[in-house]
Amino acid sequence: MSTRTNITQDASVRLMLKYPFWSELYFSMTVYSAPDIPTLATDGVNLWVNPEFWATLSLNLKISAIAHEIGHKMLLHSTRRGARNPMLWNAAADYVVNGILHSNGFKLGDGWLFDAKYLNMSTEAVYNELEDQLIEEKKQKPGKGQGEGQGEGQGEGQGEGQGEGEGQGEGQGEGQGEGEGEGEGEGEGEGQGEGEGQGGPGRGQSVPSSVPKSWAAKWQDIKEVTGAPETLDKYEKVIIEQVQKAVLSAQQHGHAPAGMEAFEGVCLPTREPWFNHLQRFMQSLSVAEYNWAKMNRRTMVVHNIFAPHHYAESLGEVVVAIDASGSVFDAYHQSNFAGHTQAILSEAKPSKVHVMFFDSVITRYKEMDYGDLDFDTQPKGGGGTDFRPIFDTIEDLGITPAVVIVLTDCAGDYPATAPEYPVIWASIEENPGYYKPPFGEFLHVK
Repeated sequence: MSTRTNITQDASVRLMLKYPFWSELYFSMTVYSAPDIPTLATDGVNLWVNPEFWATLSLNLKISAIAHEIGHKMLLHSTRRGARNPMLWNAAADYVVNGILHSNGFKLGDGWLFDAKYLNMSTEAVYNELEDQLIEEKKQKPGKGQGEGQGEGQGEGQGEGQGEGEGQGEGQGEGQGEGEGEGEGEGEGEGQGEGEGQGGPGRGQSVPSSVPKSWAAKWQDIKEVTGAPETLDKYEKVIIEQVQKAVLSAQQHGHAPAGMEAFEGVCLPTREPWFNHLQRFMQSLSVAEYNWAKMNRRTMVVHNIFAPHHYAESLGEVVVAIDASGSVFDAYHQSNFAGHTQAILSEAKPSKVHVMFFDSVITRYKEMDYGDLDFDTQPKGGGGTDFRPIFDTIEDLGITPAVVIVLTDCAGDYPATAPEYPVIWASIEENPGYYKPPFGEFLHVK
């Protein structure tokens, strides 16, 4: 039986102070004490913790264990398995998550699945490699009591097989047997498979020998989420938004997480309207510091701990640079960009907005205070494209921008070095190829 708990409070406080990206995602989850879970488990929304297992961990490993489950949430492991072997999928997911933890300086425990060759790989790619290993190992052991078992969900599954000695088992249900005989049956869920031959470890799902049996007995920690396609789509969208907001907030405060290629492969910003992503980016910039004067009410209700609130009165100065070269001199793109950006800035409340139209030089410049956000789309230009004058002008005017937003097709000359402030390239070209920006955030403006 699971009950809500603050058992992870000791690790969550340290997580908040040292790993703000992971902490923000942790506080979006509800924690339960679950003695029936071997270690920890998650479905991306809830986090289940076995209190006895938790008590055996050092503080550093507690922090890593929480971050590990957050990794499964971040990569949508509870909804992406499809028809794949559940146990093999969990192993692949653990390799990917632990690789990200390793890249971010977390301590990994003994028996945790980690292999440097899987760094920056997708879960699907790691799964395919593990599956190939398993197939190859089975080919090398022909005729030795191979058994098969079937089972889904909860219940007991029966296996079938012939031969003596130990063999490899497939399907759900753990079982051992000797002699000759056959048995058939199906069951749903976790259970014991019976029949001849030896089933795979844990829930009877076969894994290659590179995966330790100690892992199989404990770390099957992904709780699958099922439902109608629209339900799963909504579930994933919520998590994607939470992760993207946490990433942008961490980047703004100099704590960008490493090894995020796996997440980028799951959900690129182009999967949603560009202005939604820009809006979340602007919101994250407005979150300046942890403020202990304003308590985070959610952590009080859900986690029973005091936590500071991410809070800021307003955004700083913003630079909006609009490409007025011949290739982007288009009324539709200009008005579309200006309308959405103006609405987002009105909500973000920047202290000042600098609007620059440019081609190979700055052709028009306007400075506006908050409350006077009404920049029109009357570009002056039409020549070639050079992005360097934007950053030169920022430096010449002594502007310290919270962010620079550039509407362009990306076909131009870039500065030799990246500036210290964030830059968003809102591109009308989805794949600029050779001209893809060498730094900053890239968004496709449809």
